[in-house]
Amino acid sequence: MPEYVADTGEPMKEVLSLNVRITPKDLKEFSFAKYRSGILIIRFILCIVITVILSAGMAIAVLMFEDTETKSFTVTAFSIMLVIAWMLYLIPPFSQYMRLLASHRKSSLLRVLQHYRIYGDRLESYSKDEKVALYWKDIYYVQELRPCFAIYPAPGMVVLIPRRCFESQDQLDLFISVLESEVSRKKVRLKKYRLRHSNPDRYENGMTEGSRDTEGCRDIAGAETRETGAFREAGTDMGHALNGAENAQGTAGDENAHGSAGTENTPEQPVLETEFSIGRDEYIRMRYRLYYTRPQGLVLTAVGVLLAALSSMGFILGTGKPWLALVPALVLLLYPALALYFAGRKHFNMNMALQKPRTMKFYPDRFVVLHPSGVASIRYCDLVKIREEKAAFLLFVTDHLVHIIPKRVFDGREDDAKVLRDLLRSTGLLKQ
Repeated sequence: MPEYVADTGEPMKEVLSLNVRITPKDLKEFSFAKYRSGILIIRFILCIVITVILSAGMAIAVLMFEDTETKSFTVTAFSIMLVIAWMLYLIPPFSQYMRLLASHRKSSLLRVLQHYRIYGDRLESYSKDEKVALYWKDIYYVQELRPCFAIYPAPGMVVLIPRRCFESQDQLDLFISVLESEVSRKKVRLKKYRLRHSNPDRYENGMTEGSRDTEGCRDIAGAETRETGAFREAGTDMGHALNGAENAQGTAGDENAHGSAGTENTPEQPVLETEFSIGRDEYIRMRYRLYYTRPQGLVLTAVGVLLAALSSMGFILGTGKPWLALVPALVLLLYPALALYFAGRKHFNMNMALQKPRTMKFYPDRFVVLHPSGVASIRYCDLVKIREEKAAFLLFVTDHLVHIIPKRVFDGREDDAKVLRDLLRSTGLLKQ
């Protein structure tokens, strides 16, 4: 088995390279495998135990009960309980899959071919218009599932590398060896599943990215060098980042880009340029605003308020059982607020790139993001939507990943804010 040997020289040598184009099948396999791993496997084992017990009960009822009505009632009741048990098990992975699938279908940026280069100290991600680096020392967590590797740059953000994308078992073993050598043992959970089948993603011309240094990678690397002068060693977010519902309002400064980075080779001047960083409190407030302005958040909050009102009337009038409405009211009102706050703090504190300044350059057809972990160029037509809030402009790469541009950066620059607003309106995505 090939093993990775740490190289102390600089720069670190490339160990291997992979092509990845995430498909709906990859998302489905990830969603269901995630809920059959770690502590979540207890739910699966519990369903199996319940299935065995209820099946045995139904068999006993059919074979030993003489009363037809009792036999029919027992079999029906146990069957309903069995269906409910499996529904409770299947709903979480299925709902996660549907969320990821919806984002995948809406955003063309999640469907582009991504090229990964694995080095001793980092994972570099290239697409046509993006170059991003994720340093192993900044990894939040790595989990090996049967169908894929899930690399978490920060809580709630995941980079998927399907096992099928490896050319051979030797290449897979080499990748595992890098993870074992470079990622802290506390941050990695490996199972070392064997490679059952290999189906690497390839470029349309039939050549694998690993067989040559592509022109696309050179283009974006050159553009990045011209823009930043050097590739800075920091940052965590990167391409194919898919958020779970619990962290659905993350910034997407490193989301996959598609479109016009090649035009960075020209001396075209941006319409507007601004540099800023986002504070933790500001980030958390934006998470609240995004949740409480979405249909789901509005509906759940409205139901919670209604239940709280009914409970209050019950306590005041001394009628009914007001505590029955109070419990779900508190869950609907307090749980989202607390979850958004603590999950937001955790995500911000663990996401080094989110804490560092970034520069955004706006052109007539696209915007370019220069951040500590790389550079990305995104066409406006590849965005899902654009919103203007009281405190920020929001550029949605997917339904759950968004570039946040605080309006405070335009204090004393009202003309620049108007230029940006007019530019975004011209895309047709920002309503008047």
